[in-house]
Parts: sequence; structure tokens; C-alpha cells
Amino acid sequence: MANVALIGASGNAGSRILAELSDRNHLVTAIARHPERIEYRATITLAGRRQLL
Repeated sequence: MANVALIGASGNAGSRILAELSDRNHLVTAIARHPERIEYRATITLAGRRQLL
């Protein structure tokens, strides 16, 4: 299990990478402009535009 920071997690490629990382039980910090587009999973921590400003 790895800790991964994924930039662009709500985009087309990012959402697919996020799903794969989560399916493999990696701990992911998802950085996204639109964090509301990311579905909840126990292995994902969100860092969105509002949290970073």
C-alpha cells in the first residue's frame, strides 16, 4: 500500500487513475478543482479548490 497524491483527480484521466489506485487499496490524496465530482471511498482524502485557498 502506497501513499499517493493525485493532481487532477476529477478529470477524465485522473478519475480513472483514482479508481484504479483505490481499487488497489492505496491511500490517495485527491487534488481537484471540483472535488464534488469525486465519489466517496475510504482510501481517498480530498483536497479541493476551496480547501486550498
